[in-house]
Order: sequence, then structure tokens, then C-alpha cells
Amino acid sequence: MSQENILSIVCEKQNCLKWCWAAVAVSINNYFATIHQTRGRPLVTEGQLANRFITSGEPDCCASPPPAACDQEYDVSSVLTALKAYRGDYTHLVPWEILVQEIDDSLPLVGAVRRRTGQQHFILIVGYKVVDASDNGKLYIVKDPAYGNVPMGLNATALRKYEHGTYVATGYTADRY
Repeated sequence: MSQENILSIVCEKQNCLKWCWAAVAVSINNYFATIHQTRGRPLVTEGQLANRFITSGEPDCCASPPPAACDQEYDVSSVLTALKAYRGDYTHLVPWEILVQEIDDSLPLVGAVRRRTGQQHFILIVGYKVVDASDNGKLYIVKDPAYGNVPMGLNATALRKYEHGTYVATGYTADRY
């Protein structure tokens, strides 16, 4: 009964503790640049995004390692909107049927998790897999920029409590370049 679709998106490993937003934005932007090469979408890096949205280039977040002043949280939807790669939010975990439609249309999703500390953490939802007909057998395939390009299959219950946090929103992506 196995049914699955996992997008070939590479999840960038975040370069700084709070750069999940940058890693997710880089992953989505560069995925669209790769699958739609004729549109001329430029590739970006986490440091370039931090320079643009956090520091305006002072200090230079492209340095290795990036200066501590660069390691700040930021709203991934604002970044993806500026990169012309965002369609909007869904205020909870996206329903299974919509997940399947988005993934089948080659559109990754952004998951937002509120950690117990209050910090927001962003992850990629890159696919689905059905291992049995029960709700527990329907797996959302996620990649977390804290771990890099490592796919994990989580059912809806596990995803809602991801890393002991609370899943708060799903972001829809689109290539509007």
C-alpha cells in the first residue's frame, strides 16, 4: 500500500543557531532556481540573506564563521516573499489532502514550530508517504535545517509536537520569479 512522493529539494544546514529561517529560504529559493533554470532566479546563501535582512552588510554575515551579531531570528515568510517564492500561510498543520496536492505540484511547504523557549523554528515539508491506511500511517516527510538534508517521516500527531514544541503554521511556496 506504500504511496509516496518526496521532492528532490536539498535542505541547507543552518550556519548559525538562529538561522533556520535563512536555511529554509535558501533551500526553497535554490530548489526553484534549479527546477526552473530558464527563469533566471539567482542562487542565494544564508550569509547573503542575513546581510540583506539583518545587518545591511555591517558586519558581513558572509564571513566564516559569521559574526555573533548576525545570528538573529527573522520571519521566513517575509524573506520568501522578497525572493518571490511565497503564497501565504495556513494557520495550522496543512490537511493531508492539501499536502499531497502541493507536493504533487512540486511545491515544498514551510512548517513553523514554536519551541518551549518561545523561539520559532522553521522546517521544510518536502514529501509524503503512506505506509498503511490509518492516520498514523500517513507520514509527512520533513527536513530540519538544524540537521541538514536528512528526511524524517512523521505522522500528524508527531509533527504537531515536533521537538517538544507546538506546530503553529504552514507556509505555502510558489515560484513567482
